[in-house]
Amino acid sequence: MNKPPIDPETYRKIAEIVRVANEAAREAREESRRMGVANVTEINGEIYYELPNGEITREEPAAFKAVDLGPRTPASPSAREN
Repeated sequence: MNKPPIDPETYRKIAEIVRVANEAAREAREESRRMGVANVTEINGEIYYELPNGEITREEPAAFKAVDLGPRTPASPSAREN
C-alpha cells in the first residue's frame, strides 16, 4: 500500500517537534545526572539503568527498589526476579 508523500510544511513541523522532544529528554537526563539520580532506558524491551557514576546496568538500583510504586508489572525487572 503506497502512502501519499508528506507535504514539506507537515514534514517541517514534525521535525521541529522531534527536535524539541529530543532536546527536552537530553536536558532531563543531564539534570538527573547532576542530581545523582539514575536514568532509565528501554532498548528492545530490556530495561537499563545509567547510574550516576556512568555505569550501565540491568540491575534495578537500590534507591528505586526503596520507592513503593505499588504492584510491579510482569515486565518490570523486580517482578522477573521473583
